[in-house]
Amino acid sequence: IVPMIKAVIFDLATTLCNSTEVIEDIFKSIFTTHLKNFPGKTVDDLISINIRIFENLISDPNVPLSAAIIRVWFEVFEQLQIKPPLKIILQFIEHIRSEANKKVSLIDGTLELIKYLKSKDIKIGVLTNGIFIDQANKLVKLKLAGFVDYLVTSDMCASDKPNPKIFKYLLNKLDVSPDQVLMIGDDIVADIKGAN
Repeated sequence: IVPMIKAVIFDLATTLCNSTEVIEDIFKSIFTTHLKNFPGKTVDDLISINIRIFENLISDPNVPLSAAIIRVWFEVFEQLQIKPPLKIILQFIEHIRSEANKKVSLIDGTLELIKYLKSKDIKIGVLTNGIFIDQANKLVKLKLAGFVDYLVTSDMCASDKPNPKIFKYLLNKLDVSPDQVLMIGDDIVADIKGAN
């Protein structure tokens, strides 16, 4: 017997919207504008350093994404043997948050899929390793907020995907059991292994 699907849970970035492409453009903008703070480095050097450090941080299960988003900037400056300037780091973080929200757009077919699921009385959950204020702003800007039954972010659960805790929290809020849900995401570990 195949159980009836009562809910679909989506990852947000690169599943429902184009966040990753937007962030790469924002990094180019930040490093181009602030190149004077990084003597002897090119924009491409800085993007490469940033990506490498960020990937190391998020591969550590003891570092939540919300911490990695901040720590990456300190570690970029430290790796370049520059005292991390708080004012500049704050400008970087604020710039990313502001620009990411302005430039984010839906992936083709997203709205049609969401409307179809809602027409079948299927609940919609969004589960993301982002920070609530940023992710909620994206859903509002993308005009998806009214379709989403529940949004769960890392900072709401003090855990990141693939930790089962964050999945169980959303299942409880949607009032569904795991066999009644599909998980749709782009990351084989965070989304798929976590959901399994």
